[in-house]
Amino acid sequence: AGPAASATGFGMRPVVARPAAHVMSMPYVVTRNMMAPAHVRPRWRQLSSGLLAGTIRYTRTLRGHRSAIYCLAVDARFIVTGSDDWLVKIWCAHTGRLLCTLRGADSEINDLAINKTSTLLAAADNNGCIRVWSLQDATFGYPVSVLVGHTAGVTYLHFSPILPSILLSSSFDGTCRVWHVQESKSITLRPSLQFGKPLQPASAPTAAA
Repeated sequence: AGPAASATGFGMRPVVARPAAHVMSMPYVVTRNMMAPAHVRPRWRQLSSGLLAGTIRYTRTLRGHRSAIYCLAVDARFIVTGSDDWLVKIWCAHTGRLLCTLRGADSEINDLAINKTSTLLAAADNNGCIRVWSLQDATFGYPVSVLVGHTAGVTYLHFSPILPSILLSSSFDGTCRVWHVQESKSITLRPSLQFGKPLQPASAPTAAA
């Protein structure tokens, strides 16, 4: 049986017993909070167990983090892991060799994203900060920018499929931001109601005196 995960409710980070990443032969393997309601889980989790059993094949285990691994990003060249030890590690997708350890976060890593051209890596932490590193051969592992604006933990990252320097982030502060990562500028998408609170009914109009 795999390591047990526990949490107290939706939005809480699960506690995983072992700091290891098990590499499968699926093209993309993405971890998400298993405590989330079924309607917001990734679609691939809804596939039948028989289809998954015929698709996934264990290849190797990657070890190196000192605490639980919470998030994972994969492309044709790299496997990137983010952990509760505040570290981001980049592994070779073909050999499993550790290529680089990225430091600088001051909280647990919540999510990771690699852009379409495999030239930029973004990592978000539980304090609302997003750090971007280069994946280009000449500047591999070099910091590109630090994106500051969220006031609570970042919950999701996603690069644009068309513009490689545009990044979308969402946060527990109730906002989404669209960033130009090389200029550290963002547009804030803010809902009209406070995050997590029900919409209050409009007050009745006051009669004219």
